[in-house]
Amino acid sequence: RISAQFRDLKMITKDGKCKCLDASADGYVRSEAVVATFIQRSRDAKRIYCYLLGCNSNSDGFKEEGITFPSIKGQKQLLKLTYENAGLDPAKIGYIEAHITGTKAGDPVETTAMYDVIASKKDEPLLVGCLKSNIGHTEGSSGLCAIAKACIVYQTSLIPPNIHYNTPNIELKGIADGKLKPVTTITP
Repeated sequence: RISAQFRDLKMITKDGKCKCLDASADGYVRSEAVVATFIQRSRDAKRIYCYLLGCNSNSDGFKEEGITFPSIKGQKQLLKLTYENAGLDPAKIGYIEAHITGTKAGDPVETTAMYDVIASKKDEPLLVGCLKSNIGHTEGSSGLCAIAKACIVYQTSLIPPNIHYNTPNIELKGIADGKLKPVTTITP
């Protein structure tokens, strides 16, 4: 029933593939995951898989367009706040694991925020990972899945490729000019 409602809202892809940042993107694939994280101070840890420098979240609240439409202003504020609180210069970020879903409503907002806050301040392209292209959108656990992928990247020093990316969606800010670069091969 829920999948049918998402389909009616044109959020679900027809061919079962999340085509993140691709010109043929037409929605996402619903999927499921069970994810657990254990966070402790590094001085107490026996193993360290990654470092958590900060964590923030936002909510767009009520808006006329509806709950499925994110806010560019909210996305930008969240990125700025997160990097500021972590003491990181956005111009020095080389890779971001994005929430990109392959939807017409969300992807333009997220790419615009990434471009304005990070990529526009850099000389080289910002590498963009899109886990949903590989496993679908786990919805409620998607953020934890992205953290798990980031831990793998940190441990191996390799970024797994996005799949189903063939034709750049030049309507997305930063894609046409190459400032946002989807990862398409295993990348150091």
